[in-house]
Amino acid sequence: MKFVHSADWQLGARFSQFGAKSGALRQARLDTLKAVLRAARDRQVDAFIIAGDLFEDNQVDDSLVASVLELFKEFGTVPFLSFLETTIHTRDQTRSGAGACL
Repeated sequence: MKFVHSADWQLGARFSQFGAKSGALRQARLDTLKAVLRAARDRQVDAFIIAGDLFEDNQVDDSLVASVLELFKEFGTVPFLSFLETTIHTRDQTRSGAGACL
């Protein structure tokens, strides 16, 4: 069995400490996800596992969520066994929910 295990993508991270380069860094993470999905498809993996923290937090732009969903559709031939830990970290609290399977 071949699988890709990933976690902590933190898509939508603000990277405010990098100033004008923050947008390029956010785009680089999305581009990297696309490259990994492509590699998984090309290598005919049996499962692509996302163990948690796909997004930075629950305040990411709806357009980013839509872009990620489009990537998953584009590479829909990759079986997604996604164990998404739905914990959302905020400054003063952590919320957790049941894992989801895509």
